[in-house]
Amino acid sequence: MYNLPRASNATERTRLDAKHRGLRLSLGGLYTPAESVREALRLREDGRQPAILDVGTGAGNWAEDMAREFPHAKVLGIDLNPVNISS
Repeated sequence: MYNLPRASNATERTRLDAKHRGLRLSLGGLYTPAESVREALRLREDGRQPAILDVGTGAGNWAEDMAREFPHAKVLGIDLNPVNISS
């Protein structure tokens, strides 16, 4: 049986943090294509709130960074293991 690594484990958290930084550097940001994503997540005049879903969020780094960049959007990160994200 394979046990999924837990983001609450310090070693795994360090690995996930490094992976997040590496992917962000290789993409040149949090997402691509940047213009399309910014357009999809723009603040809407009709009051509808854009939403972001991060499936398999791991340590939650990407979801947390997206929430900072798009504070008007609803962000949900889900994972098999619980994630503690600071506010």
